[in-house]
Amino acid sequence: MKNLTNERLKEIIAHRSPSLRWGEAEAMASELLVLRPCEAPAVTPESAPSFILDLMAQIRAAKSPEEVRAIKAKVSASDLDVAVETFDKAIEKLSNL
Repeated sequence: MKNLTNERLKEIIAHRSPSLRWGEAEAMASELLVLRPCEAPAVTPESAPSFILDLMAQIRAAKSPEEVRAIKAKVSASDLDVAVETFDKAIEKLSNL
């Protein structure tokens, strides 16, 4: 089954498409199943600072765009969300002192 393009997924999400074409629902479900294992973040509020520092060190040590792309490919959006949320909570907490 062929993967859907980002543009087609955006059309479907925006409801600009009156209906799914044959096979698109199956393709979407397949893509979601591939992504699903990444849903649970490995980063916790306690590990967020070291996660960000380690990520920054890896990026600084990279010697080519390909190395940075490989690092990016390994980073889960849910891990970044937890890290950013942790920093936002720390800022809010310190602002209220």
